[in-house]
Amino acid sequence: TQLSALKPKNWEAHVGELEKGRRVEVYDQRTGRCVPYLAYHLVDVNGRLFSRATMVWRAIEDTRVWRDGKLVPDPNSTRQAQPRILKEAWRQLVRRAETEFYDRLESTIPEEEMFGLARMECGGDIGSLELRWWKRRNSAIPPVPPADQPADLPVPFCSTGRDNALANHFLAPTVDHVPPFAFPLPYPQHQTYSSRVKDSKRIHCERSHVRIVIADVGHPLTEFTSSREMVAAMRDAIEGHRIAWERAKVLHRDVSLGNILIADDAPEGSHRGFLHDWDYSSMGPIDADSQGNAASLMEDDEEISPDNIEEHKERTGTYYFIALALLMMRPGTLHDSCHDLESYFWVLTWVVLRHTDCYREDGASGDVLCQQLFGATEDHVAISLKSGWLGDDRVLTVSGNEPLTALIRHFKRLVTFSQRNAYLPVPVTALTHAAVLAVFDEALAMTDWPENDWRACTLLEKTRATVPPKPIVADALRSKTASKKALTAGLPTVPSGSASGSHVPTRRSGTKRANEDDEPAPSGATHSRKRSKASAMAPPPAPGSGSGVAVAGPSGATTSGGRGQRSGSRAAPTLSRQPSRRSSRIEAQKEKKASGSDSAR
Repeated sequence: TQLSALKPKNWEAHVGELEKGRRVEVYDQRTGRCVPYLAYHLVDVNGRLFSRATMVWRAIEDTRVWRDGKLVPDPNSTRQAQPRILKEAWRQLVRRAETEFYDRLESTIPEEEMFGLARMECGGDIGSLELRWWKRRNSAIPPVPPADQPADLPVPFCSTGRDNALANHFLAPTVDHVPPFAFPLPYPQHQTYSSRVKDSKRIHCERSHVRIVIADVGHPLTEFTSSREMVAAMRDAIEGHRIAWERAKVLHRDVSLGNILIADDAPEGSHRGFLHDWDYSSMGPIDADSQGNAASLMEDDEEISPDNIEEHKERTGTYYFIALALLMMRPGTLHDSCHDLESYFWVLTWVVLRHTDCYREDGASGDVLCQQLFGATEDHVAISLKSGWLGDDRVLTVSGNEPLTALIRHFKRLVTFSQRNAYLPVPVTALTHAAVLAVFDEALAMTDWPENDWRACTLLEKTRATVPPKPIVADALRSKTASKKALTAGLPTVPSGSASGSHVPTRRSGTKRANEDDEPAPSGATHSRKRSKASAMAPPPAPGSGSGVAVAGPSGATTSGGRGQRSGSRAAPTLSRQPSRRSSRIEAQKEKKASGSDSAR
């Protein structure tokens, strides 16, 4: 009902699978309260086994209240809930929680200057909260507060469920947000503890469950309506990157396609795009009292040393968009703001090649160029491809779009001149925010931008041949073997009296033979070469024996020689083959048993 009244962008498509959504309780580390949300549209999920297992939902705050065990609309609520982005992930303990970076940004940058940056509405590290609670299991439990708490206090968060909190009269947040009763489970459930069970020093191997709600909602760069919209969103995200680094000393370190969004329903004067997802960021000291990433981390009274942090961190950045200098990994190279700015160039190139009508001077299309440039899976190949792209003076042209063509050309020149190269005739000039923003502003000031120039990417589309159905035999009484022989009518056969070795190659026992159950298949189709049960169990005929005595089968057909070789009223010639080791051994055992039974009689 709230979504239909607000009518946010594409809301009807997003609620199409509402029954697959869920109700999620978010821990707000700033207040200790529990904020429920209805997650109604799954935006993204990381399905890899060894990862943060990130899930991103479109969600809206659930303003209903509990009455008699049911959720009902709150008659006293006048607040209008807005669509939000709900993100949950399992972070490495050697990395700071993403909530810390949002707190740094919002505490050092005034709200009116938070331009091009996502803002956190609420969120917290559930695993860290639960671990503090679990560690108090053997200590004195504070007294349970009385049940008559003021009605206007926020509902506290409890990781083990609302019913457990109510049963212990946990009706308001405590000073450190830890519930005032004993943790009811043997181990924490929202932070892994398996490595520390054997060795307390292996805290860097653990992960902790984090939920965050982002106030800014957007859609991917690849879903732009016009290329100018995409470029404007990237420009504002670069401005946000500059503000975060210069004002709060927060460096993003993972500029990628998915971390730059086009703002949904942005009001006049607001940012058109923004940068989000600060999981892999770093913080520098902003004054004498603050600490940056060089300091050790304290995880619930357990210290993680700086050496341990650097040793066990996963590599930062999305592979396609990592700067050249970071791929080369020269000694002494540290991730800096210029490397993030170069990542913006590779993101822009990716989107242009895949979603605009572009070509190079040699006639290569955007799809072909994208496969060539971003097809590397190893560092040395990626270095070669990106270096070659920067050194290639052939112009990339976007059809009917001179502003975008000029932007790519000027941005490429900045990136090229920023590379360390002994053969470059001009001095290396580091990328700066001012220089990059200048080329974006110059392009956006041009007036001949096309409208509705988005193009669908065709790289993942594959031509699929239509496979005609196999013929169906109407006579249900015919056996499988007879049906196959009917289908193979007209194919050349080997005379039964010929030597088997000259036509059928001898293979080891247990492997499929070349001519077994051969069946014509339609062009482009595949067919099963499964051996029929009858032919697999039949002993091989003696070489040169031809067909044996015909025996009437149950359906009126006859079997010739071995069992299961049915042929109708007339026995078809069979392929003689050389006995395998296994079949010869079985025949010898049968003869031995037969001779034993004869002597017994």
